[in-house]
Amino acid sequence: ILQKPVDETEMRLIVANLRAMRVRRRVLVVDDSRASRQIVARLLARSQFALGADAVDGGEAALDVLKKQPYDAVLLDYDMPGKDGLETACLMREAMPGLPVIMMSASRNPSVEKAARYFGAVHFLRKPFYERELDHALHVAFDLARTSQMVDPEPLPPLEEQTQNAVGW
Repeated sequence: ILQKPVDETEMRLIVANLRAMRVRRRVLVVDDSRASRQIVARLLARSQFALGADAVDGGEAALDVLKKQPYDAVLLDYDMPGKDGLETACLMREAMPGLPVIMMSASRNPSVEKAARYFGAVHFLRKPFYERELDHALHVAFDLARTSQMVDPEPLPPLEEQTQNAVGW
C-alpha cells in the first residue's frame, strides 16, 4: 500500500522492482527434513517472485549441486547432521562469493541468528514462516530496494489466483 502523493522517482523504483520480481530466478532449498523442504517449495511456488526451486537434504549435497549449476539464492537450514548450516554457509561464501544465503531455523535462541549473520546469511527466517516473510527475505537476497513510501505491504496472491478471481467479475 502506498501513501499518497507518490513522486515520479518513487514510482519508477516501484515499477523497476516489480519487473525485477518477474525475472526468472533459481533458488536452492537445503534442509534435512523432507517435510520442511516440501513446505518451503510450496511457499516458493506461491511467492510474488518468478522462481524455479530445487531441494537437497544436506550441506554436502548443496555444495555438490552448486558446483554444477548456478543459483540466485539459497535457503539453508541451520541445524542439519553432517555439515550444519553454519559450516555450509561458510563454504558457500568461500566458493561462491556474493551468493545470497537465507538461513532458516526453528530455534528461538538469538545467538543462532547472530551466528548465521556472522557466517554470511543475508537474512534469517524463524520456522515456521509464511509467504510474506519469505518474500521479504527474497527482496533482501535479491537486493530490491524498498521505497520510503511503502507501508505494511500485503503479498499479492499468485497470478493464476488473480486471474481466476477476475473471471467472476
